[in-house]
Order: sequence, then structure tokens, then C-alpha cells
Amino acid sequence: MNINKKIVSRVLALAVGTGLVLPQSSLNGVAQEVYASETSLDKPLHFQSSMNYGGDKDDSYKGIAMTKDGGFVTVGYSLGTSENPKWSHNSQGNSMSDDAIIVKYDKDHKVQWAKNFGDTGNDMFFDVAVTNDGTIVAIGKSQAKGYIVTIDPNNPDKFTENVASGTGGGSFESVVATKDGGYAVAGWSASKNNADWGKKRTKANRDAIVVKYDSNNKVVFANCYNYGADAKLSAPKKADFYGIAEDKNGDLVAVGDVQIAMGIYNSQIYKINGKSGEKIWYKAAGSKIKTKPADKVDYHTSSYERVDVLKDGSYIVVGKAKNDATTEEDWETRGTLDGTVVRYSADGKLMSSKTIGSIGKTISLTGVKATPDGGYMVYGTEDGKVDAIVFSTKYYKATETKEEKADGNVTWADGVYQDSANGYGGKITVKVTVKNGKIANVEEVSQTETKSFYDNAKCLYKKIVDYGTADVDSVSGATLSSNGIKGATKNCLSQAAAKTVYDMIEKLDQASPTYENDKKTAQEAYNQLGDYSKKFVTNISKLIQSSTKASDDEKLLEKK
Repeated sequence: MNINKKIVSRVLALAVGTGLVLPQSSLNGVAQEVYASETSLDKPLHFQSSMNYGGDKDDSYKGIAMTKDGGFVTVGYSLGTSENPKWSHNSQGNSMSDDAIIVKYDKDHKVQWAKNFGDTGNDMFFDVAVTNDGTIVAIGKSQAKGYIVTIDPNNPDKFTENVASGTGGGSFESVVATKDGGYAVAGWSASKNNADWGKKRTKANRDAIVVKYDSNNKVVFANCYNYGADAKLSAPKKADFYGIAEDKNGDLVAVGDVQIAMGIYNSQIYKINGKSGEKIWYKAAGSKIKTKPADKVDYHTSSYERVDVLKDGSYIVVGKAKNDATTEEDWETRGTLDGTVVRYSADGKLMSSKTIGSIGKTISLTGVKATPDGGYMVYGTEDGKVDAIVFSTKYYKATETKEEKADGNVTWADGVYQDSANGYGGKITVKVTVKNGKIANVEEVSQTETKSFYDNAKCLYKKIVDYGTADVDSVSGATLSSNGIKGATKNCLSQAAAKTVYDMIEKLDQASPTYENDKKTAQEAYNQLGDYSKKFVTNISKLIQSSTKASDDEKLLEKK
């Protein structure tokens, strides 16, 4: 991936880039200092302005949208008053309660107006969109309930408020303006007596929700979604949506997380019919485990935070993960918390999956924006609330790294195999014994790991044997040591798969009546091998020569 990186430290900032507006929503601070560094700048990300706003209390911008007049609008929340831009605070002396805030800027990035909303409790805006007619839609929560405010961009005193009914709590987390002139919001609700979706609640204690509104602010549909319930798990638990987007067909894509079991929190994605709210397809990404793990080493935490639609109609999703994925997404984590970037086709097929992270770091990706050239930008935070980060790609077909092909449907030849992979402190070398085509034993040969990390990860040797695969969850807090053990084991198994094909080629006998079938079987087996395995099939030339000779013989017969 070609990367542009911008780090802005120790400041509450609104950074406005060329052709793209990004809120640095997780930066809390009052120092009037901006430190910026740029690396790998193939095409620099130019910031047109960087501005600090707010009073002497914590203030945060969480969402931003372009307006029809060429300006933009930001939303968030504040613990106090502000003079620039000017907003008040309705807490009546309660400095622990936030007010929701909204600020409108013109095309030159100058403040046109600012307004706060709220009562004595906590009121927050998390996202904002602008509908076809220019109406500003700000969403969030008020008094622990979903909250929507629609505002006239030319007259902020002309607005409507909608607080979700019912008890139990809830929040709207994301909003998208839809092509039909309305908008759709996504979030979560624990209310079973809400007027719009209460009767549609699942058996879970909390559901993800999507509510679609028309251009007249009337509800088109309001539905609840929970992967645990849809997958028919025995005891579905909580589910949330944090991001929503609309595709070119008018269907909606919502992302978030879902608790599968105690200790298992997976990412979830739903594609939803934009007119009826019916589910088109849905997936959970993270751990394959469906019940509470007996060992904390199998715990999993990940979440999808935001989604956008790329030029080719595919969906790009960003989020965060503490652990490796054992589902088809198969991401690998390196830091304490890594950012995830996953791409799905419009019909739900996985197209790519990767992480952004490094040893000892916490990286959370909280936003993604498709770019006109078919690529995308992602942004979030590094090391909690310290730094904001922005990464961008060129057109993904030209710039994404081609992943090494893994083994397909292969058979492991019996034997003892030794191989290595990188861990936290260097190479980890293991020995794998295969008996009757199955993993019989995995043992350490050598390693130079940090003792505390490696001691935690050593349990994977037995786990790999018990599960019969190296595709097991890494140990939380010892991810790199875990990856080293798993990677070395996979490399050994690749040798075992290669040995099967090697032996098949060695046994080829042109005088045998089954030669053609045997050759075809060997060719098919070789094609199932991954890139690493193929390196160990040192007699492949014999198979190639036999195929070439057969082809030459056929041509000779044709001439005769």
C-alpha cells in the first residue's frame, strides 16, 4: 500500500485536506501546538487549514459533512462554553455533562454559526450528513437515547428534534444521506418498548438498529439486527452498529460488533435492502468459536467501525482488533490493538483483509473515505488519544500488495518436519510430526523470545495438536510469539503437503496403464499447493517434462 501519513499531536484540531475533510475526533487537549511529520509521500496530503476551537473544557468533533454551498459542518460535544466559535452550555453548573454541538463553516473555512443542544444530562452528536435539499442531519444520543436533529443550514434556529422513545437505553452512531432524498441512521438499542422497533427486538439484551427516513422525516422502516440471533446461537447477546453507507443500488451496508459468547466479541457486517430493511446477507468476522472459551487464550475482541462504497461497488470496512482472526478474514495482529482494513464484494465475498499496527502500539481506525480514483483513505488514532493518523492508497488494483497464496485442499505426508518463522524476538523454530495424515506432535527446537511473552504463547503447541490445525487464535498479550509458533508450524505443514506431491511425481510410470490419470492427479495436487509449499517440490520438472512430451507426441501424431 502506498501510504500518506499525517500525525497531529497534543491539540484538538479540525484538519481540512484538499478534497477531503477529516475530523480529528479523538484528540483532547488545549495546547496551541501542532506537530506534523510526513512519510512515504508519493502524493502528499495537503492540509488547507488546521484550526483549534473550544473553551477551557474538553471539546470534541466527531463527525463532518460537506454542505451544498461549498462549506462544511461539524458535530460533536463539549463540557463547557466557547467564545470562538460561540456556544453556550446547558448543564446548569454540571461540568460532568456534555452538550451536543454543531458548527457550520463557509467555503473559506470560516465559522458561519455554532449551536449547542442538550439539557442537564449528557447529550452528544456522533455523526452528521447533508440530504439532497441541503438539510443538516445530526445524530447521537440524549439522556442515553437515540437522538436526531435536522437543521436548516441557513437558519440554525429552525430545527426539529427526535429522541427515541422507550426505556432501556440506546444511541445513534452513524448517518448517511440517501439518494432518494432521505437518510438512514445506524446504532443500537436495548429498548423493548420503542414505538418504531420495540416489537422487532430479538432475544438478545441489546440489538443493532437501522432506521430509514424519507425526505419528509417519516420512518420508512426500523429494524433490529443481531448476528447471534440470525446465526441461531442458543443465547444471543448484545450487538451494535457504528457505521452505515449506501451503495449505488440504494441498499445499505451497516457495520459494528456482536458478542457471540462470554469473551468473544466479533466484528459484524450486514447488507440491507434500502427499501424494506430486509437482510440481504450478513457476516461475523473474528473468532470461529461460538461458546465461552475454556481458556482465556481463546478470547477475541474486534469491531468494525466504519464502511464506505468504492468506485467498483465493493465495500471497504475499517475497525480494530486485539486478536488474530480465525474466520476467513484471517487478519494477524501485531500490537496491543491493531487497525483492520477489510474489503468485501457487493455480494459478500471477501476480497482482501489486512491490519495496520506495530509492536507495542495501539492503533484504532475510526473512519474511511472512498476516493474518486477507486482507492480510499482511512483515519483514526495511534496510542489512544495521543495522535491522529491518516493513511491513503492509490488505486488498489495497482498498489495493493499481492498476498502469498496459501495451501488449498492438501494432504500431509507422514514424517517429521522442521521450519521457522519470525516471532517477537527473532526466529522460532519448531518440529512437527505428522502421523496418518494428521498433526501428532509439535515441539520447540529453538527460540530467542522474551520469556514472559513466550511462556504465555507456549500453550499453542498443545492447542495446535488438539485442533489439528495451526489456524488457532493467538494468545492475547503475546501475539507476535504466537504468530511465530503458528507460522513455523504452517511452514512445516507446507513441507508435508509438498512431500505428498513430490512422492506422487516420483511414482509416475509411463508404462503404467493408469499413467494419464496418475499424472492428472499429481498436476491437480500441485495446483492446490501454496507458494511456499511449491518451493519444496524439487522434482516438478519431471511432471512438466512428461506433460510437454505428451503434448509434443500429440502434435507429431497430428502431422502424421
